[in-house]
Amino acid sequence: MMKTINYLSIVLVLAELSGCATYTEPAKDEPQATLHIITHLPRGVTASWMSYDDAQCESQATMLGAFSALYDGEKKIQLRANETRYLRVNATSHLAGDGSVCTAKGMGPNCHDNLTCTVQFEITPVAGKIYRTELLGTGKECAIKIADERTGHPDPSFKQIPTQKSCMPRNSVPR
Repeated sequence: MMKTINYLSIVLVLAELSGCATYTEPAKDEPQATLHIITHLPRGVTASWMSYDDAQCESQATMLGAFSALYDGEKKIQLRANETRYLRVNATSHLAGDGSVCTAKGMGPNCHDNLTCTVQFEITPVAGKIYRTELLGTGKECAIKIADERTGHPDPSFKQIPTQKSCMPRNSVPR
């Protein structure tokens, strides 16, 4: 367990050094929506939720959350409403394996040799809405469900898009 905690500490420090911006909540007087992130991760799997200004992930990344099975996989984030952004979610397995099997549920997530499954969305949050996002991922497979938390229905303001090659983790090859 201590080894995993040390690994996660290193990952967070590297994320900061690699140009990730720290999440900043919108000003109280700005229109905003809530992103309710829920992860269901097995032991040995981590997930990162990043936000970008562009679909190619070339702008500075904003880290919305990093999760593992070691602690509660739930977090609420305030997003600026009426502003189009791009959400990238990675689920990475740190368990030994050959990586030969990789399946994706839903529309076109990419899987990589290092057992990372990546999914990308174009989002334009609507003021006052709460978006419930659930991640089920193992690195070999992943699925993300997004719905209006109040109604339970899918919301058109979150559209899954094909993951751009430039948005994939470094040193990974799409399958």
